[in-house]
Amino acid sequence: MCLGAKPKSRWGTAFTAYDGRLCLRQPYEHRDVSIIDGEGKSVNVTERLEIEWELKRLNDDYVRYADQQDFDSFLKLFTEDAVLEIGGIERKGHDAIRGHFGDREQMVTRHICTNLWYEPIDDNTAEGEIYLTVYRCSGPYTEKDGPIPYDRPDWIGEYHDKYVRTPDGWKFSERRLSVRFEKVA
Repeated sequence: MCLGAKPKSRWGTAFTAYDGRLCLRQPYEHRDVSIIDGEGKSVNVTERLEIEWELKRLNDDYVRYADQQDFDSFLKLFTEDAVLEIGGIERKGHDAIRGHFGDREQMVTRHICTNLWYEPIDDNTAEGEIYLTVYRCSGPYTEKDGPIPYDRPDWIGEYHDKYVRTPDGWKFSERRLSVRFEKVA
């Protein structure tokens, strides 16, 4: 699946999704694409795009597994000693993170993420900030119940993330939620 237009010149590029990874391909000659950043450092654009794509996928999996309440898959997105802070409560490690979800009442949620910003620090660490809008409703609902009546989000905030590359791919080493707007009853 091509995510960009076909190249028009021998130096043209196109993005290709391959095995869940975004790849920058150059059909006629391969050369790394590098730029000089604002601090005068050379940045390999190809590698940066690949890292950003993988971090976006990590975040997409996070909200998908959270909304589906697939907590086994959810936990695999974190390092063993990761920190997850929600509501000012810090949970460290898989057992503590799992406990957060085990203590919750049953609910339907939708996490809507926008303004995804990622900053690779080096080859194996990165930071990120993601805006988040959350809709939630207590109780078990199914498709046959129809749409859930709703008038506005429960809250809007930001995730402040730290990521590490592991042999299994990128994972969260830290995710902290800051709520900026909250629904008034």
